[in-house]
Amino acid sequence: MRKILGTLLILLATSYSIFCSEQQHFSDLIPNARSIGIGGSAVALSMGPSSCYWNPASIAFLMTDKILINLDEASNLNYTGFVKYFPPNVGMGINIFQGKYPGSGASLSTIALGYRLNSAVSLGGNLNLYKRENGELFSSLGVGIFLRAFPAYHQEGQIKNPIWKWLRSRKMKDKFSFGFTFHNIPLKNGEQNQELRIGTAVQPVFWGPLLHFAYHLNNEDDHFYLGGQINLFSDTDLLFGLKDFDKNNITLGIGTKWKDFTFDLSYLPDVGSFNFSMGFIFCEDEKFLAQRYRNLGSQKVRKNDFLGGLKEYRKALAFDPEDEKLSLLISVLEKKVEERKKKVDSLFTMGQNFERKGWYVNAFLSYKQILMIDKNSKRTKKQLKSMSSKLNKYLEELYAKGVVNFQNNDINQAEIFFRKILSVTDSHKGANLYISKIDSIKSYTFSEYYYRGLGYYNQKKYKRALEELTKALALNPNDKDAKRYKELAENAIDRNQRKIKQLLKEAEKYERQNLFVKANSRYRRILQLDEQNQYARDKVAYLKRYIAAVVESKFQKAKQLYKRKEYQSAIAAFTEILSIDPGHSQSKSYLNKARAGLKKILDQHYQQALTYFDQKQYEKALEECNYILSIDNNYAAAQALQSRAYANISLKNLHEKGAQFFQKGDFLSARKIYSQILFKDPHDKVANEYLKASEKRLKEHIEELFNEGMINYSEGDYKSAIQVWNKVLKIDPYHKSTLEYIQKATERLEALNSIKEK
Repeated sequence: MRKILGTLLILLATSYSIFCSEQQHFSDLIPNARSIGIGGSAVALSMGPSSCYWNPASIAFLMTDKILINLDEASNLNYTGFVKYFPPNVGMGINIFQGKYPGSGASLSTIALGYRLNSAVSLGGNLNLYKRENGELFSSLGVGIFLRAFPAYHQEGQIKNPIWKWLRSRKMKDKFSFGFTFHNIPLKNGEQNQELRIGTAVQPVFWGPLLHFAYHLNNEDDHFYLGGQINLFSDTDLLFGLKDFDKNNITLGIGTKWKDFTFDLSYLPDVGSFNFSMGFIFCEDEKFLAQRYRNLGSQKVRKNDFLGGLKEYRKALAFDPEDEKLSLLISVLEKKVEERKKKVDSLFTMGQNFERKGWYVNAFLSYKQILMIDKNSKRTKKQLKSMSSKLNKYLEELYAKGVVNFQNNDINQAEIFFRKILSVTDSHKGANLYISKIDSIKSYTFSEYYYRGLGYYNQKKYKRALEELTKALALNPNDKDAKRYKELAENAIDRNQRKIKQLLKEAEKYERQNLFVKANSRYRRILQLDEQNQYARDKVAYLKRYIAAVVESKFQKAKQLYKRKEYQSAIAAFTEILSIDPGHSQSKSYLNKARAGLKKILDQHYQQALTYFDQKQYEKALEECNYILSIDNNYAAAQALQSRAYANISLKNLHEKGAQFFQKGDFLSARKIYSQILFKDPHDKVANEYLKASEKRLKEHIEELFNEGMINYSEGDYKSAIQVWNKVLKIDPYHKSTLEYIQKATERLEALNSIKEK
């Protein structure tokens, strides 16, 4: 706005200085060659600087900054025009006209301002300074309205008036415009003739001429004008005009554009006179300007400055009014700005209410929240300044109360007062000092409750864990770990209750069917979930005599397997016995012996594999390694020898081995083989396809194992979880999530063990 006012003052001074020559009638002046070429009227056209004279409202739709000069047939400079656009709504310009006709002269200065109401309608006015031949000075005003048919892209469905909806429809784009002006409203010396100008411009056919009809009415006479322009080829127009349907008042012209220059030439056959106009555009291309303002708008929106972004987007739309996406974006931003304004008003009202009640901290926080939304809010800054002394006094009172409560060991109440102070000024030394003391006290006590609760949680004593974690959160309600473990404990208690109910139902069912081993297993699992469950404890004691006979029978069978050196089956049998009776010492002893015996056999197979390998019988060596790994896939030496054997087997044999492993579902071995094949021949398509398929199956298996481990982890069975996750690492040693959770499970086991030691 300051730029506009400054430019207006300069133009006023410039225009007043030209009044030193003879004058002729105001309404007889025709500014430039194009105006003359279309018949002497352009009230419904937006034609560059001369629009300041014809219809000041239309300059609001001129989006190029332009200077225009006109020469008459005697090569006299008789017209200078200038127009400047201030997006998104304001157009401003000046015309200076000096006639050089024989026997008379004319000097006129017009300063105009146009304001765009929307993409279709604008209002405008001009100030005219005039001097007659006898030296009398005149000044007058003119007002105008300009309307053009242009789509309302994001409002079409909201327009109800049928005529207005038709004018704002897409099919009417640029086919119709209307102008209305009232000139020479006197300011000084009222003898001038007022003039009413009405005009319309239509283009009924897309490739046809643009026709302009105008009617001028003043105190002395009236005239009808017909004008038009036809686009001959790129940037070149043929102009024609007719006044009062008089063949002697025919005008002709031609206009063209080259880069940033425009050229117009008109001819009046009845007097044989020429006029030549040249214009210069001194601003960037409209598309370039639209993109620049759009980028500025995007930057401001990203910085949460919705109002600033909206202003820039409106400027962009002014230069590119057919950008439907931008039009929609503006409508969305308008809603956001309105919502934000309502929020700011609500906060301001809330702050005033708090202030009236003497709640100055609450008032300060409300005003501060406003400044976070709109940092330039003047009324908020003024309100904060006015209440600053009251706020400081209130903070002193809060500090005194906080100190008293701290001295009386009411730490929680003292913290409330000190926190209020710091919410206003985080640099308050006294409040910060006391908060540090309070945090130190709470931190020590919080840690005691938290680690105690964590220990109980790891021991699966969820009720005790819940009690301790609740105490911890009373001291530090925002601690994420304590909140998480409390929620886990609550979920575990709820889950255990449901599980115990289900296990109890199953145990009683098996007991009725005389399936005492299964019943005993369910009661033991109940005790694992709730060691204080007396009913399950009694049932385990009751079933002990039945279970002893079953255990003894299974033990004898397992011992026979051991004696026959069927160690793998024996290991499974002794493991089953220990699942029924974990305290069966003989089974524990035999289990260790069976494992040692199995290891001895596997070592013998490994030595045989080494012998085959040294004899270059790689396939036999591979068979031995595969046998070892099928029993113990952690046998590291066999894994290494297996890789070396693969490296020495022919591609054909490797393909056969890989296919066998893939069909058996041993995708880990299949992956090793096909990786070895591709190492030898990177272009082997079959190996590549099988490798991808193996990787896919292994990935699915990893996911299954990881989820199984997570179930054990969530139930607090960290040892089982680690065992399952170790299987994942055999497939993918660098599996990130597995490594992280193994570390977490290990830490919890250590915490659990430390509590057990205490």
